[in-house]
Amino acid sequence: MVFVNTELKSASDRLKNVLRHRGDEFRIALQHLHEFSPFELVLQERVQRQASLFDYTPKMQLHSSMLVGATNNVAWEAFIQTVDLLPLPYLRIERLLPAAKRIELSKCDKVFQQVAEILRENHAVVEMLNAS
Repeated sequence: MVFVNTELKSASDRLKNVLRHRGDEFRIALQHLHEFSPFELVLQERVQRQASLFDYTPKMQLHSSMLVGATNNVAWEAFIQTVDLLPLPYLRIERLLPAAKRIELSKCDKVFQQVAEILRENHAVVEMLNAS
């Protein structure tokens, strides 16, 4: 699994800022990621229990195919509203390499190249979240 995440308070604030001010750009970047390889947007709420201990409550899981086609506005609006309502949202973009693909790639020693390509594709989203 290769993913992008926003976990700390500063990252959560940047995510909210990106969605408020550059939401269309962010959605386009996510749609581009889907064209490269489907992924899951996993949204959880973080609640602090102690100084550095948090509880995580699942709130939404959205397959990237829901960001394109006929359903894209409904799914996108639900995602934006949910992020906005959570005091400390934790977002992960999970990209899974199916087991058969990993086995195939490992036979020709290309699994690391595939992971590196996924990281390169994720870079536009990461840069957008870090720039805000």
